[in-house]
Amino acid sequence: MANKPTIGHKLIAVFEPGKNLLVISGTLEPPNEAAHEQLAALLDEENHPEITVEFTNVNDVLSVSLTFEHKKRDIAAHGAAELKLRHQARDKGIPLATHKANLKAEAEAATKAEAEAKKKSKGGKKDATADDATGNVN
Repeated sequence: MANKPTIGHKLIAVFEPGKNLLVISGTLEPPNEAAHEQLAALLDEENHPEITVEFTNVNDVLSVSLTFEHKKRDIAAHGAAELKLRHQARDKGIPLATHKANLKAEAEAATKAEAEAKKKSKGGKKDATADDATGNVN
């Protein structure tokens, strides 16, 4: 791993043999906002990555390796989009969640307006339908 980019981290391992339990937990410290958003996209609670766990015991040295991988999500693109939203919210001086809610409301209003415009344009024209009783077209 010497030539691969690394990120800062703080890990702790708690071993409780009486409970048959080993807990490894910690924090990741990405070097910049873009890396943070990409890691957040990778470790998304709602869209879990595939996780591979490998264990080794070589020469009495125990090692653990965890690999997180998304095969369906482009985390670089998703992270870049999220970073753009974060910067827009910062520029407006509002929380990110508020900015996202505003964008969602704007999109819903635009969709509703578009549907109403389509409905209005069809409103003046009658569809040709057959009168059930006579079979004549209206």
